[in-house]
Amino acid sequence: MLHIVDAALAAAQAAGYRRLGIIGTRFVTQSRLYPDRFGPAGIAIVVPPEADLDVVHGIYMGELVLGVFRDESRDRLVEVIARLRDAHGIDGVILGGTELALILTEPSYADVAILDTAGIHVEAALDWLVG
Repeated sequence: MLHIVDAALAAAQAAGYRRLGIIGTRFVTQSRLYPDRFGPAGIAIVVPPEADLDVVHGIYMGELVLGVFRDESRDRLVEVIARLRDAHGIDGVILGGTELALILTEPSYADVAILDTAGIHVEAALDWLVG
């Protein structure tokens, strides 16, 4: 089985990231899924503060899963990323939810690289299939 977190870890290591923010649902951002795998590899995972978790979770569950994509919501997500960059010096941000890649479609925002875990997972699966 190809675990999405392991695929993301391999991509982060290949890119040389050392400090990654994570945005997504509360379940993903507050779980140990990413820190437990990334930490031993020397990559820190930074979770947004509570107020920003509320913003991201609200947009995710209240809009994205319903197929609603608003420019102002993208702007709010980018603000969360920028705050993580400014407060914690992240060099990338993990999209800890497949729907986030539908609204955050660029390779970077706020001068922070985007790790689209869904896309990374698909690429890892294709690489495995073709050998």
